[in-house]
Amino acid sequence: MINDLSNTWFWSDTHYNHMYLSKQGEWRGVTLFERTKFASIEDHDAALDNLLFSWAEKHYGATLFHLGDWGDVDHLWIIRQLRWEYGIECHFVMGNHDKMSDFDRFQRYFDKVYT
Repeated sequence: MINDLSNTWFWSDTHYNHMYLSKQGEWRGVTLFERTKFASIEDHDAALDNLLFSWAEKHYGATLFHLGDWGDVDHLWIIRQLRWEYGIECHFVMGNHDKMSDFDRFQRYFDKVYT
């Protein structure tokens, strides 16, 4: 139980590397239908990384809750770095785009995972 919320932060819907080829052969993804200011998914992901590291530098030892829709689990390296370099306690609440088959991977990186 977290008793002091003054250094608790919430983040969600990162959708890392959320690009895919549809059954109709069309590219679909977060940068095509909602985050259109990014020229590519790589630009999108780099912007999220920069935001998160900039935040972490100012909030050493904070608690971060990610409220689902992480995206590509190969990008979980950033959580390990937040925990080791900035002492961030990281919790994850699985969202509708997160797969139960990735549950074990989320558990390896986050302090606590909620379904």
